[in-house]
Amino acid sequence: MAEAEGMPKSVNRVAGDQGFKDKTLLLTGGTGFMGKVLIEKILRTCCLVKKIYVLVRTKKGKNPQERLKEMFAGPLYDLLRKTRGDEILNKVVAIPGDVMELDLGLSPENRKMLAEEVNMIYHLAATIRFDDPLKKAVLLNTRGTKLMLEFAKEVKQLHVFTYVSTAYCHLHERILYEKAYPPPTDPHQVIRAVEWLDEEIIESITD
Repeated sequence: MAEAEGMPKSVNRVAGDQGFKDKTLLLTGGTGFMGKVLIEKILRTCCLVKKIYVLVRTKKGKNPQERLKEMFAGPLYDLLRKTRGDEILNKVVAIPGDVMELDLGLSPENRKMLAEEVNMIYHLAATIRFDDPLKKAVLLNTRGTKLMLEFAKEVKQLHVFTYVSTAYCHLHERILYEKAYPPPTDPHQVIRAVEWLDEEIIESITD
């Protein structure tokens, strides 16, 4: 579609770019499916963004920088490199971290630096496997989000906190309304329980 509401794509791109102009972003889940797409989209259409920090953990013997380099070598970023040049990728910086850790796996120096520089947070990190152990799911999806919100309170010039959640229909409701449904139990109690209970015990309880 070449135009939207009578405006050329180039005009829309400039309007969108202004929202990210000179802004510094922090992403979790940046190496996942949605994270990769979001980074590519921002860099290609909002090139005035100042910097994108991506929280990345070491995985399969590869450090955060190696994982980011491998990700950018994929075909998803071919159009970006063609239209913006390889230099645009220098705006993306890997920060060692892990949402499953109590301190988000951040060094004190990086935590302070992010709190000083970041303007926008996009929290996408999550496990989307429904057969994952409950302990992992709670620590990553529930506690991880809580820890990110707590960190957001430290950020001095925060303009946006965006949470991208997994979504599915509740199995026990005949009709679903567009509203927040109360949790069946206190999520803070669930977090505390999985923190101190052994994983085998949790699995035996939930089987």
